[in-house]
Amino acid sequence: SGGLERVLSIKASYLAEKMGYEVHIVCLNDSHLSLFYDFSSQINLHSISVSGNPVSYIKSYISGLKKVVSQVKPDVILVCDDGLKAFFLPLLIKSKAKMIYERHVSKTISIGKNAGFLKTISAKFQFTLMNLLAKRYDKFVVLTNENKREWPLQNLEVISNPLSFYPEASASLTAKKVIAVGKQSHQKGYDLLLEAWKIISDSI
Repeated sequence: SGGLERVLSIKASYLAEKMGYEVHIVCLNDSHLSLFYDFSSQINLHSISVSGNPVSYIKSYISGLKKVVSQVKPDVILVCDDGLKAFFLPLLIKSKAKMIYERHVSKTISIGKNAGFLKTISAKFQFTLMNLLAKRYDKFVVLTNENKREWPLQNLEVISNPLSFYPEASASLTAKKVIAVGKQSHQKGYDLLLEAWKIISDSI
């Protein structure tokens, strides 16, 4: 029920309803039976079962994806998985389809604030591996130009997230109450928001 899923629901529904694409989405462990966001009824939903230890999980993940790709025979495969396993898919899935990877998280955020030595080394090793494997995608999509500078690739494209809704009216700016809603984690930058709010509070 995070931001990536919301963006996926908007984009996939737009492609199916407005542009006439045949859209298929692959979910894990029947998660398509209880979707958090609204998806177009024109979208075809598939599920693959994954469980067990890491080896068993990855094995069923790959075989499930191969089965769906074999059945659907897609022209384009879009991967929205921020995990390391997603970078191996061009090597594992044999298909003539164009393959696009869509990244929804910054490298900096992946490491985290004040990360320890071992975590930093592990993250840098993963990033080196990602940089090599990402070249196998036909296109590698990031959200911002700042994200673009994180990847030493020639296949980069920037596609910002679409608005999920648009207000009918602009705020009058007469009320002096503000609210922030979001996950309590370092990448949301609440520390910076609180500092900004203090500056505003002190000036009025």
